[in-house]
Amino acid sequence: MAEPSVFLTTDRLVLRRFTLDDTDDLLALDSDPLVRRFVEDGEPVTRANAVGMIEHWLKYHERSDLFGFWAAIERTTGRFLGWFHFRPGDGHGDDEPELGYRLIASAWGKGLASTIDSIGTSPISRSCCSLRLSVRSVLSTVDGDTPHHDATSA
Repeated sequence: MAEPSVFLTTDRLVLRRFTLDDTDDLLALDSDPLVRRFVEDGEPVTRANAVGMIEHWLKYHERSDLFGFWAAIERTTGRFLGWFHFRPGDGHGDDEPELGYRLIASAWGKGLASTIDSIGTSPISRSCCSLRLSVRSVLSTVDGDTPHHDATSA
């Protein structure tokens, strides 16, 4: 299988397209009770749900080079940390993408959302709805991680 397309690399993260090989990691993320208490109905997902989510998310990449759901991978270890998305926000046009994310509990509070938010790809509606965290708490954790965006690799 070919390497997934990388969207963004920072000092600590690689954001890349999901593949069906990420199913078990996504299932583990969405089965964690700490994570589930903040999202949707709080019920864990099945393997079939995880596959369906990845297949749905991959369709975002057909829309543009910016929109999509990206697997967040720890750069030094290759460990799956969760996902980030850029997509049109509710009631907003394509020129105002929303930033959303869901991370494993051990990655919370480490400034990862701030890092991704700082890429400066047009106005990003800071709606971190996936964890229902306040903008203030998300953006107050700045850690100096430098993003490197290569739009040609998306």
